[in-house]
Amino acid sequence: MAIPVAHPYSLDRREEALSEVIARLRNRPKKAAGVISQKVDPTVDDETLDLIGVRPEVAVASLTGGAVNTAFSLGGDNHLGDVLLPTSHWVEVKYGGRRGYNFNLMTPGPEGFRSDFGVLVWPFEDGGSTLDIRGVVSRDTFFKHRGVKDYGFGPRCVLPWRHFTPMLEFLDWINERCA
Repeated sequence: MAIPVAHPYSLDRREEALSEVIARLRNRPKKAAGVISQKVDPTVDDETLDLIGVRPEVAVASLTGGAVNTAFSLGGDNHLGDVLLPTSHWVEVKYGGRRGYNFNLMTPGPEGFRSDFGVLVWPFEDGGSTLDIRGVVSRDTFFKHRGVKDYGFGPRCVLPWRHFTPMLEFLDWINERCA
């Protein structure tokens, strides 16, 4: 049975260009220091991997009126989140490379989720440039329903996509607080 699309979002040219700049800026210090990214697919170069992760962040920032977190160190981001909302809440954006993927942390425990909310994004059904923003989960809900799964790369803290609230409800929540 096909999973219905939740919230399609197509990045415009400006957003695509911004994604490329952020990915390059994130990758440059890692490359200069010889840092190798943790990755599942060794055939994907680090800058492409950064771009794959940044595009959903830019989409969520644009959709919510937020800003992509551009603070970056060799150890990763500043552990606040990927997107700062206009409500001053932080969002962790996770991109599942295929439809049906869960919200996965890189750690077996919940310590990797420090943001106020998490947003799960998938590729759109056509496999093109449109993203499917599945929905949002609060940190509290994540902690209540999380599990641990090993996909062959070590144990990861996960939350199935079915626990996510539709994005339109989250946008209403943001708008109510910013009115």
